[in-house]
Parts: sequence; C-alpha cells; structure tokens
Amino acid sequence: MPITVRFLAVLFVFVLSPAHADQAPPASVKATEAVVQLPIPGTHNSAVFMRLHNVGKTPLTLVGVNTTAAAKAQLHSHTSVDGMMRMRPVESLALAPGQTQVFESGGYHIMLFDVQAELASGDSVDLILEFAGGATKTVQAVAKSRYDNADHSHHH
Repeated sequence: MPITVRFLAVLFVFVLSPAHADQAPPASVKATEAVVQLPIPGTHNSAVFMRLHNVGKTPLTLVGVNTTAAAKAQLHSHTSVDGMMRMRPVESLALAPGQTQVFESGGYHIMLFDVQAELASGDSVDLILEFAGGATKTVQAVAKSRYDNADHSHHH
C-alpha cells in the first residue's frame, strides 16, 4: 500500500507541475493586435487576425481555438493551388522559440463559424488558444467591422 500512495503522490505532482514536458506555460505565449473581423452583413462566418509570439525557449504547437462568440473556431490557411487561392483547415501550427506567427487575411487565420449575431464593433471577445500537451492561453480580441473608420469623404 505505501508504494501505491507514493506512486500516486508522484503522479499528482507530475500532472500538476507547470514544467510538464509538453506543456508550455501560457506566459511563454504573447498575442498582440488580436481582432475579430465581424461578418459581412448577410453572412455568419468571419476570421480572427493577430500576431502570436513564442517568447519561450521551447517549441509550441497550436492545436485549436475556442470562443463563445461563435459556434466553431478553426485554424485555417490560404494556399495557392494552380494559381488559385484556396482556404484550408490546418490541424496544428508549430511556433519555434522566438518565432512570431502573423494571422492575417491571405495567410494563416482563425475561422469563426456562426458568429453571434449580437456581437458588435468594439466588443471584447475571449479566445482560448489550445496547445499540444493541454496548455491553454486566453487572449482578448476586439471585434471590428470592415466598415469601421471607412473613408467616406470624396475630394473633388
């Protein structure tokens, strides 16, 4: 019996340890310029753009995203196939130590499906980034419309 108790104590410490081999602490990930692009009127899907920095000393692998602002969030990329741009889901995205990945239109981005209709420009949106090994990082993004700050002046 003492061996079982000792084993469980070691297992407990290992599982809860922030230095667990595959789990990078959220402090090693910095997200900046996070924006939820509001859907175009008449549509329900949109995208998230941001800069994701691995400021740690170990590689990270982003494997998923969750948010309450949409029914589903998914990692995506744009690739050129036979001269045509194609959007495709990606299973994961590796970030080397010191690497910054830009999520932008025409490149890697986070697709949002069935975005909440009540989401408005200026609202704060929580995104939960999920990494290989189970670590998560909550990022706050700002909802913005493509039509915010549009230049409607006409100079003649």
